[in-house]
Amino acid sequence: MGFFKWLARELRDMPASFPTAKERRYLKSLETREQLDDEQFYQQYYEHSGIPDDLVVGARAELQRILGYNIQALHPLDNIAVIFDDLDFSDVMYRMQRRFQIPLRFKDYAGKIDGTFDNMVRYIHQVRVSNA
Repeated sequence: MGFFKWLARELRDMPASFPTAKERRYLKSLETREQLDDEQFYQQYYEHSGIPDDLVVGARAELQRILGYNIQALHPLDNIAVIFDDLDFSDVMYRMQRRFQIPLRFKDYAGKIDGTFDNMVRYIHQVRVSNA
């Protein structure tokens, strides 16, 4: 891999700014929660949801890449859009669109996405099913 490709990947995966006080509090709270690997997270929160594990695991991995922080202790109802002030949730949805190769248009999800991981995953699942 060339230097510029490496640099572009590293910069893409870095947090956009230093964490705010609210973000630091959230990140600190993650330290007190149980860290779940992908299988544990899926089993605890989504096993009986009908949502495939590749979507849940993939969305969590992509969100971690976007945020640049370890979110192994993420709870599905954590409102990422509210916690991370500089996060552009339309960018999150764009990255999910690219990852899962499905159409996620702003005009379709505006007002339907509340910023929680759970809501986002359920919406992506709904789009995947309707486009299958």
